[in-house]
Amino acid sequence: MSRNRQALCTVCLAALLALAYGLWARTGLGHAELAETNFEANLIRLQSFLFERPPHAVLAGSSITGRLLPSYFAGTSLAPMANLGLDGSGTLFALELVRTNPVPVVILEENTFLRPPNLNEQLLAQTLSGFNFRLSKYLPLLRAKSRPSSMLYTWLKLRGDREGLKAAAPEPSTTTASALAPLPSPSEDAAFETVHNQLRDGIKQLREHGCRVVLLRLPSGQSLPSAGDLAATLGEALAREFNLQRVDLGQECLNRGESVTFTDGIHLSAGSARQASRILAELLASRSSLAQGTMRAR
Repeated sequence: MSRNRQALCTVCLAALLALAYGLWARTGLGHAELAETNFEANLIRLQSFLFERPPHAVLAGSSITGRLLPSYFAGTSLAPMANLGLDGSGTLFALELVRTNPVPVVILEENTFLRPPNLNEQLLAQTLSGFNFRLSKYLPLLRAKSRPSSMLYTWLKLRGDREGLKAAAPEPSTTTASALAPLPSPSEDAAFETVHNQLRDGIKQLREHGCRVVLLRLPSGQSLPSAGDLAATLGEALAREFNLQRVDLGQECLNRGESVTFTDGIHLSAGSARQASRILAELLASRSSLAQGTMRAR
């Protein structure tokens, strides 16, 4: 076989493999929900929300919310669920994305209402406007969830979590202070009134689109009473003003006798995240009809 023919055969084979892989990735049978780095995990969540079939509900918040994987809501009245719980970010950044891409049910994490803007969010904003990110809208093969390494990571991680649950090995619910990941302290919080106004504007706009907005407080093993009190005060004010439903998952788990465990003192373990997702879906389905109101198309 001549070199030219051999080269042509190689190119054709590579094209066929790429096409087959792209079609397989498009089916959704193989895709990643998790990734090896925070940045890639954020890309998976952003691209899934912005470029795939519009979900019925979306979680907007930080990495605390990011533990509630969309697959945990499969078969519930919230499905299909999207997750904009972005690592290293806060609720306000995710809310800005949802404002321009409204969906029927929007669940806002209270825990990081007062987290100020940071360099991580600047990087994400630049990425959203980048050529490669926008190109992935039309070429699913380029999306972060289609990366073979992330698919493998997701499979290994979820498989390990399931085996851990079967073994019923106890997980620590608290860790030493030195092991805790940082959350914003009151001195680092953005101005209360500024954040209040941003949240008010976002919620008002979503309500005008016919969205149902829910405020969610997730359990966290780290105790920051002052910051927690400020976020709770803000949540109470918003709930009164807009007549919003508030859900405290930590309290709900306590009321049901469910133990809550953490991987690092802040983020829910896989078992607790699954349980919290199930409880959240039950609460939102039982307290109010998810079909409430109509919503204009995206």
